[in-house]
Amino acid sequence: DDIVLGSPTGVRELRTLETIVGPFVNLLVLRLDLSDDPTFIELLLRARAAVLDADEHRHTSFEKLVERLQPARSLNRSPIFQTAVVLHNAAQDEDLEIHGGGAIHDMTWFVRETENGIAGSLEYRSDIYAAETAARVVRHVEMLLRSAVADPLLPISSLALITSDERRALIRYAIWMTALTA
Repeated sequence: DDIVLGSPTGVRELRTLETIVGPFVNLLVLRLDLSDDPTFIELLLRARAAVLDADEHRHTSFEKLVERLQPARSLNRSPIFQTAVVLHNAAQDEDLEIHGGGAIHDMTWFVRETENGIAGSLEYRSDIYAAETAARVVRHVEMLLRSAVADPLLPISSLALITSDERRALIRYAIWMTALTA
């Protein structure tokens, strides 16, 4: 019902910073309320509004936000959000890659526009996710996006998340489990 994502944004707008070496990046917090089961189009409009709103406050440091909100803290988790989305503006023609290892966030989606559509990669914490799980998440997101593009007026709860083969396997498993407990 409630999705919170992080997204880095550049904050090097002052001329005095142009000659300084190093990144000037802040993390934006994007929150989406899905409790009323919006259509995919409505979700896109909400996401756009969330990005524009967060961008209006891009100079409020993430550290200051954490200090003010005082979320429960853990040494092995990022406060406020565990999934990040990074939009790359530079054009590249690479296939989707999945990288496990010492990621900062539980999952970070790197997305860019190409001549053929949208491409991206996923970085994930291998101490939380197995490689097979991360690959399955990627397949499910791809399936969800294909379903959304095919019928963007469907409520998001009606969009396909799994393939028909996975659906059949789950049904067989459910039937098997029902037979075992009967």
